[in-house]
Amino acid sequence: MCKLMLSSKNKAQKEHITMVDKEKRNKIKQVWEQFKKDGIQIAKSNSLIQKARYKLTVPQQRILLYTISKIKPTDKEFQEYEFDLRELCSDCGISNNGNNYLYFKEAVRTLSEQAFWITTPNGEQILCHWISKAKIDRNQTTIKITLDDDLKPYLLELKNNYTLLDKSILKMRSAHSQRLYEILLSYSHLGTYRTTLSELKKLLFIENEYKEYKFFKIRVLTKAVNDINKLGEIYVEFKEIKTNRAVNEIEFIISHFTENPNYKQGIKQ
Repeated sequence: MCKLMLSSKNKAQKEHITMVDKEKRNKIKQVWEQFKKDGIQIAKSNSLIQKARYKLTVPQQRILLYTISKIKPTDKEFQEYEFDLRELCSDCGISNNGNNYLYFKEAVRTLSEQAFWITTPNGEQILCHWISKAKIDRNQTTIKITLDDDLKPYLLELKNNYTLLDKSILKMRSAHSQRLYEILLSYSHLGTYRTTLSELKKLLFIENEYKEYKFFKIRVLTKAVNDINKLGEIYVEFKEIKTNRAVNEIEFIISHFTENPNYKQGIKQ
């Protein structure tokens, strides 16, 4: 009789746990579906993300990514992509004011002057530019941008080996956070990304800065990971791999944002 009661109790507990887990999974699914629905999507070739070396300011990244978000999957050629700076400010979570318009206008000008190297699969290096033309109506808040033709293989008609960036990258306030986010998101399907410290600094375009690892960790790495975990669609942890007591490599562990302990705490509540 006692065994029967214990068996019934255990069965009830298992059913309760299963029901709670099911409700939790459904809630996570609803949040994720809404997240994807609300977010704009920015498609970039993994070669552009993982093999190119460039350094952009936060306003430059926002202008560029927002322009890329206007590309349609059916575009065979770059169009003149138009958007309203008020819309951009809203999606970036920043004030809609004259100062930010000036920052964006300056970002467009400097973007048009920037060039960067990208390494092709066969090892060839190509010098690319970001934009070829921009138009801003002096009396309006609309902007029209045409991307440089050299970027066509990396942004148009992408069928495989590309990454969809989400709206959260626009809200990040650090250029290092934005750059690291797109790199880690491109490797998220693998669950991990291991790289040497020197290669990581090259990708972030800071190979000649932060000679001491402790300063790189405090001012760049930890800050960027915290930003990603607060705003992004992935949850990131990292391990330091040492050689002769010096950090030589970093291994990032990448999972879905629902694995973030802070998110899980919110689900429990």
